[in-house]
Order: sequence, then C-alpha cells, then structure tokens
Amino acid sequence: LEKDPRFVQAHLGVSAVYIRSATSGFTRPGEVWPRAEAELEKVLALDPGNVVARCSFATLRLIVQWDWTFAERQFAELVDDPGILVGDGFRGIALFLWGTGRANDAVALLERALRVDPGSLETRVNLADSLANAGRLDEAIGQYRSLVEAEPTFASPRFGLADALKRRGDVAAAIESLRKAYELADEPVGSKALASARTVQDYER
Repeated sequence: LEKDPRFVQAHLGVSAVYIRSATSGFTRPGEVWPRAEAELEKVLALDPGNVVARCSFATLRLIVQWDWTFAERQFAELVDDPGILVGDGFRGIALFLWGTGRANDAVALLERALRVDPGSLETRVNLADSLANAGRLDEAIGQYRSLVEAEPTFASPRFGLADALKRRGDVAAAIESLRKAYELADEPVGSKALASARTVQDYER
C-alpha cells in the first residue's frame, strides 16, 4: 500500500493544508511547519522525483530556515519542468526569483502558470506584484485594475494598486485605493486614518 500513488497524493494534500493554514494566518507556523515537512518527506521517500514535493520542500526550507542555497539548487533544476505548474509548486520559485532581484523572471514564470490556469486570482495578483517589483508600473496597474473590476470585494489587489499608483505619482488615487483596501480587509483603523489623507506624507504616516 505504501507504493499506492493515492498515498502520495494524500500526503501532498495534507502538507498543502498545513502550509496554507500557516501562510494564511490560521495556525501558528512553528506548530505546522514540522508536520508539513514530515508529510513531504513521506512523499519523497515513496517518489523521490516528485516535482510538487520537491518544490514545496525547497520553499519550506527557504521561508522557514532561510536556506537560500538549497532552494536555489532545487529551483534551478525544477523551473523548466511543466510539473511545477500543477498546484502551487511554482509560487515558491517565483518568490525566490523576486527575492533575488529577478522580478522579470518571476513575471515570465507567473505568465506560464496563468496559461495553465488563467482563472487563478491568486496568480494574477502575484503577477501584478512581480510586474510592480520589476518597475513595470503601467502593466502592474493595468493588472491590478482588471482584478479590482473583476472582484470588487477582493482587498489584496487594492493594496498593490495603491503602492504602484503612489510610485507613479498619483497620490490621490493611491490614497483612495489604500483606504478602500483597508475597508474591505476589515481594518477600520487604517481606513479611518486615510479618510483625511491628502499628501504623500499622509499616505506614508
């Protein structure tokens, strides 16, 4: 039974739940990271070449232990494998590329992921963030605005939009975007603080 592929998928599923619960703030990371790693180790014992497990394990090593060397070696081997586009395997690589100053490479990877799953809001936000990080502000703003139009109650893209607008010099629009983002995120302190904001200094404060 240990060789049954369904066991591999089950362990992958459990590890994904642990990782998501921690990165989304639902559980304490210190409690679930070891459990996620244990599930991934079970997968790799059954299927050492499993692309999703290798990506997830390298991502954990990156964000938990700051093991950039291990992550870079793993990601370099996996970045061109189509298997990383199944599930969330590519997100850790995109994060690593962003963190090492290769935002345009992150953009290219996220565009690949969107060709596989064009309806993913999370990946579209990731793409907009990477475009902004690469200094491609007009493209980023276009992406953020399309997300806001498609999902008007979704707070995440409005935070990115606010920053990109501020960097482009459109302070009034940046303030309004950030105020609305706080409102949608149920953060009344931020929304109230921005109600009377008018300048870059107000925005920063």
